[in-house]
Amino acid sequence: MRKRIFLFFLLAGLFICFNSVYAQTVFWEETFDTNPGTWTLDQNWSIQNGMLQLYWSPSITNYDLSAISPVITLPENVGDLTVDHHINVYSPVNEVMEISIISGEENYVLWSYEITNGNWGAETGSDLNLPLVDYAGQDIQIKLRSYGASTFNFNWWYIFDVSVNALFDNDMTAMNVAGPTFIENNQPGNWSVTVKNSGLLPQDNYTVKLFKHGGLEIGSVHSTTLLETYETVSFDFDWTPTDIENTGLFGLVILDGDEFEDNNESRYNYLRVHSGVPINALVFDTDNNSHYTHPDTGAILGCEEGIKEALDLNGIPYDYVTNLPDDLSAYDIIFVELGLYCVG
Repeated sequence: MRKRIFLFFLLAGLFICFNSVYAQTVFWEETFDTNPGTWTLDQNWSIQNGMLQLYWSPSITNYDLSAISPVITLPENVGDLTVDHHINVYSPVNEVMEISIISGEENYVLWSYEITNGNWGAETGSDLNLPLVDYAGQDIQIKLRSYGASTFNFNWWYIFDVSVNALFDNDMTAMNVAGPTFIENNQPGNWSVTVKNSGLLPQDNYTVKLFKHGGLEIGSVHSTTLLETYETVSFDFDWTPTDIENTGLFGLVILDGDEFEDNNESRYNYLRVHSGVPINALVFDTDNNSHYTHPDTGAILGCEEGIKEALDLNGIPYDYVTNLPDDLSAYDIIFVELGLYCVG
């Protein structure tokens, strides 16, 4: 029998549409990074490992299983529903996966897929865009449903992200902060903030700022650079840190009359400010060539790569070995990587 259930144990890990006619802005989004506790889940549905998932086990015959979102109030200028997902099939008979909208007492099917057609989407997810204009201004719920002869006939349905988009005339987005992730204390550095015109109208009068976690303003630029719809521009900021710490930097864009301010602040760019005292690290890889799927890129990597990536991000030098040295006195910290172990 080809079905196997695996338990995975990781000892050590360290991780610190565009349309030519209009632009869309993410109005509501569920990334499933954590379980928000707001979705109604039938049997075999769960939120774990950064995704909403329907799994074949326990096997259920003549099944009808759904996952339903919390209530979402759609704006009048709503655009598309975007579902980033993947369906993996085993031995289909008549099973169906569908996405629908609940409005009032009615259920409206937006997309239906018979899994006899095979797998759907890339293993790391593919976007499916479904128009919501017919439901503008309504209170709706998103329903993901599967039904058919047996759950044994598919492997899983992974939903990585669900978002609702909207259209705005005036909307600026702070995209990201780029720059070093580690620096010595009292050493000058340079970071850039990228902003985007996510609205329908051109913009040439806005302010871009760089902040440190906690609200310290590092710099501010008022710009008259013309940005057409979906164009981006970056602004440089120089800063010299004076505190030894692990922190983060984020960008902010300010536009008078911005119709959607939830995207005005960027995600944090991690920053470690070193004390000047060197740290010598050792990564001991004894995992028997175990691998994992990188959550951001989908790449298949050796389990030790997660630790090495985090050390590189923090600017901590290290030695990598597969045989433990007899003398460990030169090291301040040792990471022992045992990898993934399976019980079946």
